Amino acid sequence: MALLAAVGCSESSAESAIPCTVEAVLEAKCLRCHGEPTQLGAPYSFSDLSRIREVRGDKPVYERIAAALRVDFMPPLDVEAEPAVQPLSAREKRVLLEWVNEGAPSVKRGACD
Repeated sequence: MALLAAVGCSESSAESAIPCTVEAVLEAKCLRCHGEPTQLGAPYSFSDLSRIREVRGDKPVYERIAAALRVDFMPPLDVEAEPAVQPLSAREKRVLLEWVNEGAPSVKRGACD
């Protein structure tokens, strides 16, 4: 949880937010396709906490994120995009996996510095 002990920044309600460390990775590596609206065939939006916690099929989206990360399915480096899709660093993957494995907890809303 040490990596997640940051002030929240992405507003999903008046009270809670995605941790800044997580949001930074999402913005740098995921939201290009998993934003609002989704692009390049992405099935889920990660644009806010409510969408990440939304149950799709029989699981919340964050569990689907965890499964895709564990087998290196995401990000797909073979997608034709300009600029090219970049892989997650070990730290970025660790930040996301830590967060989703904990159930995608929120933090109090605040400002990212």
